[in-house]
Order: sequence, then C-alpha cells, then structure tokens
Amino acid sequence: EGPHSYTYDVDHSFNHNNELIYHSALNPMAKDLLKQKNYQSILSDSFFDIDYLDRLVDQFVDSEQPLEGSEMEDFVSLFLFSKTGWYN
Repeated sequence: EGPHSYTYDVDHSFNHNNELIYHSALNPMAKDLLKQKNYQSILSDSFFDIDYLDRLVDQFVDSEQPLEGSEMEDFVSLFLFSKTGWYN
C-alpha cells in the first residue's frame, strides 16, 4: 500500500536472498553448480569450515529445509563466490 509498496515494506519476513535462491531461475543453476563442491579445491580448511559449507550445500541441494538467517547469508556468499569463479 502507498507510494512505496515494496513486498518487504508490508511483509517483514520477506528476504531477497530467499527469493533469489529458492524462487527464481537461479535455483536449478545453483544446485547444479554447488553440488560439485568445486569450492573445496580453492578454500583452505585452515581458514574455512569446509564441513559447515558442505552441510549448507547438501541441505540446499537435498531441499531438506530452507536455509535461513546467517546460514542463508553464508550460503549466498559461497554461491556468489562459486558462480563468479576464482583466478590464479
């Protein structure tokens, strides 16, 4: 309602990351990309909790339950990193 009626203005549970990851054309592409877990070859387990990242990916790919909160934020960062790629 009103001049600034964006979904997140009236529905405070609305989350842009949730919409992009679960309700857009990015969903199948993200599943295909992340189920390969290519990030394991570049991220050092000395600095990153690879088991945690794998668990997030598995939960997303298997669609056990939607990721929420900080897990969703961490997942989106991993997805963007994996989609963008890395260079040496």
